[in-house]
Amino acid sequence: MKILSINPNVFQIEITDPKFITLVIENKSFYWTFSKYLYDIFPEHLSYCSIFKNGEEQKIEDISTYIYNPLDLNLNTKQNLNALYKILKKSYFSELSASVEQIQELLAQVCKEIRLDFDAELTMDSSIRIDDIFKIGGLQFSEIDSSLLEKFVRYISIIKELRNVSIIFINHLHDYFENTEIEQLLKEFGYRGITLVNIETFVPQNKIENETICIIDKDLCSIN
Repeated sequence: MKILSINPNVFQIEITDPKFITLVIENKSFYWTFSKYLYDIFPEHLSYCSIFKNGEEQKIEDISTYIYNPLDLNLNTKQNLNALYKILKKSYFSELSASVEQIQELLAQVCKEIRLDFDAELTMDSSIRIDDIFKIGGLQFSEIDSSLLEKFVRYISIIKELRNVSIIFINHLHDYFENTEIEQLLKEFGYRGITLVNIETFVPQNKIENETICIIDKDLCSIN
């Protein structure tokens, strides 16, 4: 059983299955503070949001991600690429080891030739890791021209595979998608075991089925 706790203990909700939670924050100051906390990837010195599983606090940055703007879904962040390289390194280590050794030998030879052309003492690190090959080659995710809904589903699918996230935070989901589209998203999220926490400043006019509305009012009191 998981418990999502906000600011701390102002708001708590149990997450037994993948859920769609709309968190309405009426206090504009706290809305901005909480959004910045998510945007800064959950700074450890702040505790605006916590997740507990069977009574033990989880590292929220390991099991969740934040989408500030669905129009700018960037898969090629440092966090995502590092996760990708880690997976590829584990999967292809034996196949790439011989190539890495050849590249190291070539670099060592290049370094030796460069030093011979200069009177000054030079030093260079000729060692190279598999991760370095990915970076040198500019290995990253390609951009695909598709609808916003398709891009969003693709983004979530890849994030889940890369980092095994189970909670997605997002701002103003209802401003970007129709209810029918949100229902499609929820099917995808449910299939992947992901809970969606949508952050709003007003209660949505058209609540969809299985949408849990929780309110933190202007006095920072919770209303479920």
